[in-house]
Amino acid sequence: MQHFGIGYLSAIPSGATPTPIPFGLVKDVSVDIAANLVKERGQWQHVVAVGRGNVDITGKAGTVSVFGGAIGQLLGVTPVAGSTVGVPGEIGTIPTTPFQITVTNSATWVQDHGVLDLTTNLWMTRGATATGTGVYSVAAGIYTFNTADAAHKVAIAYGYTSASLGKTIAVVNTPSALATGIQMVVYGGGAAGKIVGVKFYSAFFPKLGLALKPADFTAQNVEFFATEDGTAGKSVCDFYTGD
Repeated sequence: MQHFGIGYLSAIPSGATPTPIPFGLVKDVSVDIAANLVKERGQWQHVVAVGRGNVDITGKAGTVSVFGGAIGQLLGVTPVAGSTVGVPGEIGTIPTTPFQITVTNSATWVQDHGVLDLTTNLWMTRGATATGTGVYSVAAGIYTFNTADAAHKVAIAYGYTSASLGKTIAVVNTPSALATGIQMVVYGGGAAGKIVGVKFYSAFFPKLGLALKPADFTAQNVEFFATEDGTAGKSVCDFYTGD
């Protein structure tokens, strides 16, 4: 049976009416099953008996979209609506009096991330006031520059808050405690409508990586492992095949 393409990957938290956490644009998913097989030879050259010991089920998933729900689950934090958005370089030209540039998102501006003078190709210095060449000040999203820098083109990097865009996962230090696993399902497409899938009854995410690249999509890479779900049936996972 041949399979081509990835179907979808979704995590399902615990609770009476859990909201599934889709992993969106999935690039790849791998599941590895490693069993510790103990071989016994006795006085013989070749193996005469094999014992089955520990079994580890682990996996990795790579996506090209970052989902706050997945990160929150990994860190044990409930995401809240709204986020701080970073603007890497808003372009503007320093005018004459009052030598100020008001950034587009000044109404919810929260932090200065630096100003690059594109005319001199030098990073400018922030001060309490714009006291000299290459020095600027900022308050409430209004950037003030020195008279000597008038007509210079600049790139302003800053952060602003948005109540409707994205989510915030606020991480604070807390005591160590037991972790709670979540169900996770992955399905792949197959020939003639046949599918292959895996349902993990209790999965944990020990590692998450974010890869930001200059000429590619931001990648979110998640590692997971499966355990039993703690019920009387001691369920670990179900494999679904179309053959």
